[in-house]
Amino acid sequence: MSNNLFNINAILKNIFYDLQDVCQTNNIELIYNMSKTLPKELRGDYVRLEKMLVKILGQLFCHCEGIEVVMSIEAQEDFIYEETVSFNIMNIPLNDEEFFLAIRQSIQDDLDALNATFDYTQAGILQIDVPLVIGELGFRRHYRLPSKSLLQKNILLIIHSQNVTLSVTRMFKYFPYNVDISFKKFREDKYSLIDYDLVVIEDSLIDNRFLDLITVAQDEKDIKLVVFRNKDSDFGVSNASAYLHKPVTQESVFELIVSLFTNDGVLHENFDRRSGDREAFNQDDFSRLLDEKKATYEEVLDTKEGLINARRTDKSYYDVLKDFLDTFDRSDLYFREIINSKSYDEIQQFYKDLKRGADMIGAKSMYQFVETLELVFEHKKFEYLPIYPGRYHLELQKLIKEIREYLYI
Repeated sequence: MSNNLFNINAILKNIFYDLQDVCQTNNIELIYNMSKTLPKELRGDYVRLEKMLVKILGQLFCHCEGIEVVMSIEAQEDFIYEETVSFNIMNIPLNDEEFFLAIRQSIQDDLDALNATFDYTQAGILQIDVPLVIGELGFRRHYRLPSKSLLQKNILLIIHSQNVTLSVTRMFKYFPYNVDISFKKFREDKYSLIDYDLVVIEDSLIDNRFLDLITVAQDEKDIKLVVFRNKDSDFGVSNASAYLHKPVTQESVFELIVSLFTNDGVLHENFDRRSGDREAFNQDDFSRLLDEKKATYEEVLDTKEGLINARRTDKSYYDVLKDFLDTFDRSDLYFREIINSKSYDEIQQFYKDLKRGADMIGAKSMYQFVETLELVFEHKKFEYLPIYPGRYHLELQKLIKEIREYLYI
């Protein structure tokens, strides 16, 4: 299977534009609801994934009209390495089992190639689960604001559609911002603009009354006005700060915020990384120390050394390897759990046991991995810990594979 790096936001935009004609013809609104745990960059066969989703949605849209369809893209909270990404298509006004069976048959080759599954639930949701690999290990926050001055903003959304409002709200709250939803208040003329840093309003809702209110409010305070519209719309207002185009993705909201609240719009990548205490041993020194520790390539499994070590015990090397498998197979799940809970005593006990086991069987690469983890504790650089579950997962998978090949199991 292809393992190319891709941006999930770009894929979603391509799907939206590929389906634009049928959506306009049948008056269908496609809305994305993106989980905050969904990585920005992933690896996989994105060409086949994109074509498969276009094929599914296209067949659905040809049999519907005048509806809003929400596609929710979800990933589990701790995306270690390869995890399942769920594309859940909701609000489908169809209940024809044969129709969905026909869709499944039309994409069966894609499902097989992607190792994906396709299900239609009784709640009227089409669920497509696709295993994908995270683009870069260790990243927990995929959209990093370039300055602390961009935090703690108050946002007002005035959008007609409830589904679109919920989607956009979720994306702004990622950062996290305070978000008010005021379409009802807007209709009843019961809202104030002065309390907000950013007002997002749908172009079809802008009238002279609103323009008068925003003009007065902007005279008192630097309020950013964003007009929400279709990409091909030429609607504009003189005091608009920016335009937010459909489809809205997490990345487009992020880029909007950066463009509005920074002077240069340049992303400073170091923001949102923990600065740590001001120690004599600084971050650059520690990174260099880690690099030196990893500089020497070590074998995954040195069976000659393992055989020598096993002779010092009353067990065969076969039994020693079996004991290691029994103890550490799937231990990456436990390791992730204790890292997330910041159970430092348990982490230290775990890596001591792992180091002894790796040394005994001749797992040199794993032994080297543990030595880098020991450095984190020695220098109290605990901000590095979140990258270790992903790295341990990879090391463990390589080692387990070689052990099983050696044991013929």
